[in-house]
Amino acid sequence: MRATVLILASVAAQLAGCSTAESLVGRDRPARGGAAGIGGGATEPPAPTTPPIPAGAVADTGTDNEPSAAAAHDTASETVPVGDGNCGAVVQAAENTRQPVDVVFAIDTSGSMGEEIGFVHENMNAFSQQIRASGIDARVVLIATEQVGTDDLTFGLFTDGICIDAPLGSGSCPMDSNPPDYVHIPELIGQWNILDSYVYLYPMYKQYLRPDSLKTLVSISDDDASTGADKFLADVQALDPGTSVWAQWRYSAIYPFEACLGSFGIGTTHRSLVERTQGVAGDLCLQDFRPVFDAIATQLVESATLACDWEIPPPPNGETFEPTETNVRLMLDGHSQELLKSQHAPNCLGGNGWYYDDDVTPRRVLACPATCAQIQAANAAEVQLLFGCATRLGPA
Repeated sequence: MRATVLILASVAAQLAGCSTAESLVGRDRPARGGAAGIGGGATEPPAPTTPPIPAGAVADTGTDNEPSAAAAHDTASETVPVGDGNCGAVVQAAENTRQPVDVVFAIDTSGSMGEEIGFVHENMNAFSQQIRASGIDARVVLIATEQVGTDDLTFGLFTDGICIDAPLGSGSCPMDSNPPDYVHIPELIGQWNILDSYVYLYPMYKQYLRPDSLKTLVSISDDDASTGADKFLADVQALDPGTSVWAQWRYSAIYPFEACLGSFGIGTTHRSLVERTQGVAGDLCLQDFRPVFDAIATQLVESATLACDWEIPPPPNGETFEPTETNVRLMLDGHSQELLKSQHAPNCLGGNGWYYDDDVTPRRVLACPATCAQIQAANAAEVQLLFGCATRLGPA
């Protein structure tokens, strides 16, 4: 029997300047009270080592028939052994993508943030376009009141409001959502709920977040948060228990570094969360949001690694796609290994392997969390789909 292989990733995963430290953004131009900004930078992580063959994978010592990555791009007719060697595979190249990015903003709209909301409005489109210009698929969720002057019956407050213009937003106000790339969750936000809102509103926006995305939460307020940092970190980790949805996330914030004109409290909790998740901090007292938005976008672009899911393309040369006759081979830094299809998706019981987005009508192949970590730690990763041989399954 002959199987057909599609190489879904043949991309070097060397990403320059990955930030591993908190970035504090400020300038020495005092504005709202004259608090001075704090400069910060990022350090690069050590070069990753060649990953070992993980549990849940079948070692492949290679044969003379197995093409190199370069050869795979030169021909679609070479065959490689599959499984016990009774199947051959034809190699065809396809391009991989980088990890998507999901950003959730919570903006204080309690009535004292009119100028700051204007700065957010001015920068949001440029922020999303900066990320997309790097080839990364970005989505934005905004939690904030939509209309200025809304009198909330519960709090009796005059509120600020914000809508985002096209092309990110719909161009309407209210109802400026433009899903899936931009979703506005209308909610009055103040220091009392700016952290909790990410949690209790999660059911309203979780459908727009990708399981394997790099996530950043961004809070903007002229006061500190009422909820403590420890509680908030625990609440986020409990959002999707038993999954890797929140395995990679950061917290960034624009808040008062010091007491200044118009501030209502120093953002001690915000600063703690930024430091503990290695996010970006901006000083609200400076009234200059552009460098902060730029720093957040840059950190996301530099931190996004290789994606861990792949669209299933049509098989070449007249082959047919059968979900029960598909296998996956992984190449990490020149080492080849066959992966087994996990029967315990999506967490895969902590082991290596792969699974479909839908076993009945699959459109994508996804790597188990442990395998995804191997891919993203490698200098070069290549994933092959092998069509035509009975799918090899992991433990039941």
